[in-house]
Amino acid sequence: MCSLLRQFHVMMRGINHQNIFEESEDYYQFIATLDRMRVHYDDEGTPVGSNCAYYAYSLMSNHFHLLIREREDENTNRTNRTNGPCG
Repeated sequence: MCSLLRQFHVMMRGINHQNIFEESEDYYQFIATLDRMRVHYDDEGTPVGSNCAYYAYSLMSNHFHLLIREREDENTNRTNRTNGPCG
């Protein structure tokens, strides 16, 4: 998957449309997990920023949608210059 804007629409549905969120707490835990995954750490394990920005999300009992933008860093920019866009 390639996005020149580094924005992605992510959708996941339960197998056979089964619920992936059974109780209200499941929604809260999912959001808390997203928040933890957003944090970027340096080599020593110190939080130093974020991996991405969440523009929007929609959580339903059997699926979810996320609109995410990756953060840019010097390694990403170097790769794009070397390999071309989405290289």
